[in-house]
Amino acid sequence: MPANARALLPQRAAQINAQLRAAALLAAAIPLIRLERAPATWVEVPPEALALALRALCEQTRVDPLRDLFVSACAASAERHRAAARPGPDPFRLRFRGELRALVREAVLGGDAPAAASERFQGFARARLAPEDRPGFLAAAEAELAALHDGNFARYQLRPSEFAAWKARVPRPGRAF
Repeated sequence: MPANARALLPQRAAQINAQLRAAALLAAAIPLIRLERAPATWVEVPPEALALALRALCEQTRVDPLRDLFVSACAASAERHRAAARPGPDPFRLRFRGELRALVREAVLGGDAPAAASERFQGFARARLAPEDRPGFLAAAEAELAALHDGNFARYQLRPSEFAAWKARVPRPGRAF
C-alpha cells in the first residue's frame, strides 16, 4: 500500500464514523417520526457514549447499549419538551426578545463566562429597564444563555465558528451543548 494511501486511512475512518453516527441517529428517530412525535435531541448525548454504543453494535452485534442510549436521550428530550410546552408565549419575553437576543449574542461574542455575562446583563438592566422589570429580565437573560446549544445558536445571529469558539473557551459543567 502506498504511503499516501496509508495517510488517508484515518481521515476515511473518521468520515465513515460520522456517516455511521448520522445513520444510527436517523434510524433511531424513524419510529418517533412515523408516530408524529418529536424525535430525540442528540445534542446533549456525549459523543463518547454514542461511539461506544455504535462500536458495540458494529463489532459485537449488541443492540442494548445503543437502545439504552436512545431511551435516555428520548427521556431527556421528552422532559425538555414537557418543560417547554406552555399555553402561549411569555409576554415578558416577547416584550424584551430583541434585547435578550442582543445581550446573549454580545456575551457569546465577548467570550463571557456565565458570571461575566450576568454582570453584563445587570449593567444593561440598571441602565435601561424599569426597576420592576429587572428581576424578570435578568432571570430570562440567564436562562437564555444557559439554554444555548448547537441547535439554537443561530437564533442569536451567531455563526457556527463564533459559537464553537465560545463553547471551547467557556466550559459549562453538566452541559454537553
